[in-house]
Amino acid sequence: MPYECIIMCYEYEFIESYRDDIHRKCDRHFFLKNTVIGQKTVIGQKTVIGQNTVIGRKTVIGQKTVIGQKTVIGQKTVIGQKTVIGRKTVIGQKTVIGRKTVIGQKPVIGQNTVIGRKTVIGRKTVIGQNTVIGRKTVIGQKPVIGQNTVIGQKPVIGQKPVIGQNIDDLS
Repeated sequence: MPYECIIMCYEYEFIESYRDDIHRKCDRHFFLKNTVIGQKTVIGQKTVIGQNTVIGRKTVIGQKTVIGQKTVIGQKTVIGQKTVIGRKTVIGQKTVIGRKTVIGQKPVIGQNTVIGRKTVIGRKTVIGQNTVIGRKTVIGQKPVIGQNTVIGQKPVIGQKPVIGQNIDDLS
């Protein structure tokens, strides 16, 4: 299987020969073609943005962060520094993702969600809107976490769990 390639260049002189591949230049950041960055978005230094990615307006992305290709990030979202977001990720608007967090491939994260720092989220995760996930949480592959859910700090959640939403009182 070929390696996924995300190109990052620090010096403009280095990329002169790759000029045709560059779609957009912002400060000292270079993005591959078909990457769209919304107005008033702030991107930290040494951040890598993959090809065919869409980032909504007024979003803040910390330095040394990696965002995989074909990712969609909603407007007014904040992503902390040194975070890695896998390819084909969908992140809803007004979501906050803490620093040094790792998110696998193909997750869907609902709007108004908060994910604490140093959290690991497995691939194909579905997180409902208005959800809070505490810092240093580890979530396995393919879980479904319902909307309006709160997960405390430092839990480990295995593969394919379903964590409910709006459960009726059974008493």
